[in-house]
Amino acid sequence: MLAQLSHRRPEPDSTPPRYSNTIQVWCHDNPKVGPAFPRLLKTLVGADILSTGPLVYWYTKGHKAQGAEQLRAKAAPLIKFLQEQDEEDSDEDESD
Repeated sequence: MLAQLSHRRPEPDSTPPRYSNTIQVWCHDNPKVGPAFPRLLKTLVGADILSTGPLVYWYTKGHKAQGAEQLRAKAAPLIKFLQEQDEEDSDEDESD
């Protein structure tokens, strides 16, 4: 699955969270991978495969039913961190 995602273009911030949903379902279907869900998301964001906007959208309202509650709970600290980073970046842009 990671090989397939790495060959795709990153999600623009305005697109639905299809990669996030794919990863969510894959982690749900492979319970041994589930605990690594937040690290997987962080790696994909850091590699510019997954954008912050679609990830936050997935977290707030775009997630699939399969394992959503457990995986969203695991991703909560990462989502909070990414949102804070976006706020800091936008504050810096406004002060320039």
